[in-house]
Amino acid sequence: MKHLGPLLVASAALLWGTDAIFRYPIADSVDATFIVFAEHLLGVALLVPWVATRARMRREVFALNGREWAAAAFCGVFGSALATTLFTACFRYVNPSIAVLLQKLQPVIVVAIAFVALGERPKRKFYFWAAVSLAAGVVLSFPDGKLGLESREELDRAKGIFLAFAAAMLWAVSTVSSKVLLKRASPDVATLWRYVFGLVALCFMLCLPHEPVHWSVVSSWPVARAVLYVSFISGIFPMLFYYGGLSRTPASVTTFIELLYPISAVVLNTLVLGTPLTALQIVAGSVLMFAVTMIAL
Repeated sequence: MKHLGPLLVASAALLWGTDAIFRYPIADSVDATFIVFAEHLLGVALLVPWVATRARMRREVFALNGREWAAAAFCGVFGSALATTLFTACFRYVNPSIAVLLQKLQPVIVVAIAFVALGERPKRKFYFWAAVSLAAGVVLSFPDGKLGLESREELDRAKGIFLAFAAAMLWAVSTVSSKVLLKRASPDVATLWRYVFGLVALCFMLCLPHEPVHWSVVSSWPVARAVLYVSFISGIFPMLFYYGGLSRTPASVTTFIELLYPISAVVLNTLVLGTPLTALQIVAGSVLMFAVTMIAL
C-alpha cells in the first residue's frame, strides 16, 4: 500500500499527542520511575508472546550482531527507560505542552552530536536555523525573561526545563541507534529489545533511593487507567506504528507528518488539561517547529 507508511507515522504521532492527558494528572501522585517501570513491564508482557508465536520473528530475536546489540541496549536503557522517566518527572514542574515542544529540538541535538563526536559537518543552513530554534526554545521556556533562580517557582520551572531537555538529548541519540537496529531487525523485534533492556534498567533504578510507592494510590482506578493508557495506547502501539512507518516513508515526508504530535498535544492539553500556552509561547513554539523542519529538509 502506497500510503501505509505515512498513515502509520501519522497514527503514531496522533497517539503520542494524547499521552500527556493521562501522564500529567498522575505525575504528582506517583513516582516517575514506577510509572515508566509499569509501562515497560506491561509492554514486555505483550511483546514476548507476540514475537514468540511468529516463526520469522523468533529467528530474528537473537540474530543481532555486536553493533546491533549495543544499539538495542542503548535504546532500551537510555532512550526508553531513562528518557521516559525524565520526561514523566518534568511534568511536575512545567507545562506539559512546553515539555512536548522542547522535544522538537532533537534534530538539532543529533546534528550537533554528529559534528562533535564524528566530525560530520552540517549543511550551511543548519547554523542559522539551529540558532533560531534554540532562541525559540528559550522564549518558549522562559516567556517572562526570568532565567534566574530567585524563587521556588523559578527553580521548579528551570528544573522541569532541564529534565525535558535531557530527555530530548537521550531520545535524539536513541533515534540514531534505532536506525542501526532497524537495518536488519523487524519493528516488532526492535521494539521488544528496546522494552526488555529498558525494563532491566528500570529494575535497577527502582533499587535506588526514590519516592516511595503508595499502593493505595497506584491501585486506584484513575491511576491504573492512566498507566494502562500510556503503556499501550500512547506507548507500545504507536512505537510499533512508528517503526513500521519509518521503514516505508521518506525522511522528508516523515518530518512533516511528525508535526502532528506537538500540534495535537498542545491542542489537547489546552482543551482537556486546561494548561494553555501564552500567545508569546505559541509564537515561539511555532517558530521552533518551523526552524527544526527547515533543518530536517
